[in-house]
Parts: sequence; C-alpha cells; structure tokens
Amino acid sequence: MVAAYYFLILLLSIFLMLGQQFIPPLELFHGARINMLPALIAFVALALDLPWSLGFAFFVGLVWDSLTVPFIGGEPGMTFGLTIVLFGIATLIMHGCRNWFLQGRLFLHPVFSGLLAFGWLGIQYLIISLKHGSFYFDENVVWRIMVPTMMNLCLAPLLLWPLWVLAGRFGLQLRQAKTRRRYASWAS
Repeated sequence: MVAAYYFLILLLSIFLMLGQQFIPPLELFHGARINMLPALIAFVALALDLPWSLGFAFFVGLVWDSLTVPFIGGEPGMTFGLTIVLFGIATLIMHGCRNWFLQGRLFLHPVFSGLLAFGWLGIQYLIISLKHGSFYFDENVVWRIMVPTMMNLCLAPLLLWPLWVLAGRFGLQLRQAKTRRRYASWAS
C-alpha cells in the first residue's frame, strides 16, 4: 500500500507540473504564475524517507527542466539540471527537520514551501541575469518572485492536509511518538 502512495505523489507532481503550464499568468499580479510544486517537494522532504525524497527531487527537477528551460536567442537561458541541484540541496536541508515535522510541528511545511519557492525563483532569476550579462530588477521581477512565494506560504496547508490524510489511509505512519529523555541513575 505504501508503494501506491508513492505512485500517487508522483502522479500529483506530474499533474502539478503539466497543469501549471496551462494556467495563465495572473495579470493582476504583473504576470506572476501559480506554482505549487515547492509545497509538494517540501512535503515529500519532510514526510518521507531520504532515498525517496532525493529520488523525487531528481525526478521533479528533471521533468521541470525538460518542460521549462527557456531558450533566448537560440541559447538556453538557464543551465539544464539547475533545478535538480536546487531541489536536491533543499531536500537535504528540509529532511534534517523531519523528526520535528513528524512530532507534529506542521508549521514547518508552509515555511519551507515559501522558502523553497523564494530561493528557487530568486536563484533562477540571478542565473538568467548573470548569463545574459545584465541585471535588470524592477517591480515585475519582485511580483513574479514574491507572489508564488506567498501563495506557497498560504496554500501549502491545503496541500498538506489531504496528503497527510491519504498517507494514513495508505498505511504510511507519519506520526512519531515523542521520546522522553532518560537520564542515567548516576546523573540524578
């Protein structure tokens, strides 16, 4: 049953990546796009084992780069594989807080979702700017980085709740008993 849950998360990631391509930019927010992929990556990194989390980060980064590496003037605007590296490093950092998350500190998920979205979009912008030799920063850039970040912060609990419930239905234990420290008899 646990393998079915992993497969469900893979299907959800493909749905989020492909669906995001068909959602138009939000004109009210200066062309910013909705992207909930960082929230899913944060959940996987915090809830599942490290090998699965790193494999998921690799898969999502590979597919995302395959779908979205921009070509400007016939050259790629960004290095292919950058998203894989960014998601892999973020997964390793977030996985370090897994025990806290499993003990019930669910606030970590939205926080890490927002940080991942901000770091991911900010680093992509910096790489594209450095590659083209000009650093152009205006309010549109701020909107296109901050709106997805804030959406990830606000909407991450809406993704967390069904994934948490489905994990229990599929037999995956996401709760961890709090451990009490035991002191040696000589310490008292």
